[in-house]
Amino acid sequence: MPLWTQISAFASLFQLSTAESASLKEKMQDKLNEISKVTGYGFSLGYIDDMGEEFGLGAGPRSDKISELNGGVHLEGTITGDDMLPIGSATKSFNVAAIYRLVDQGKIKLDDFAYIYIDQVLKREFDTTMFDLFGAWGEEITVRMLIFMRAGVSDLEVGDYNFNVLSNAPNEYHSVLEMLQYVINLPKKDGCRDLKCTMSFQPDTHGEYSSTDMVLAGLVVLS
Repeated sequence: MPLWTQISAFASLFQLSTAESASLKEKMQDKLNEISKVTGYGFSLGYIDDMGEEFGLGAGPRSDKISELNGGVHLEGTITGDDMLPIGSATKSFNVAAIYRLVDQGKIKLDDFAYIYIDQVLKREFDTTMFDLFGAWGEEITVRMLIFMRAGVSDLEVGDYNFNVLSNAPNEYHSVLEMLQYVINLPKKDGCRDLKCTMSFQPDTHGEYSSTDMVLAGLVVLS
């Protein structure tokens, strides 16, 4: 069974009524064990509700990275709810929520060109612009394209850069400009290379996962 199907089945557990909450922890643990067995992944889950119920669960084998994050205490065995796990993409949902909050407040529109806001930050902090970094296509990107990952900006999670950033955090500072300069120097697809641009594809022609889109969305919020 695909991972997303497994997760959907897991999510259905939250439809239990308050009267059944005593068995929720056990049911959730059983489902986590099942998903871990089927997928081979490890999981750590924290649960809290408005009734004050809270607990942690875990399933799957501990990795060397988990052991490292936990001071090397857990070198083997099964993940528990007390283990610390490395996380990624945690700020994406916050960035998107902040964007929609600004839309609700009437401060921005989803179909506004993103450079209107992003350039305020880039000029102030780095003396550059979206046009300087990405060429003419960079000024075609809208706020909506960023949060829907249709902007055409290359993903920074290519090669060793993203791994090095995560491995060195929080001991080293990596600026937004450094991240953007990394992606504009990545090898490009043929169409883009012929146009001498610094993006993977023309904005809104299709979608492609890109953490860089969310970095830029964060600059919209910061403006």
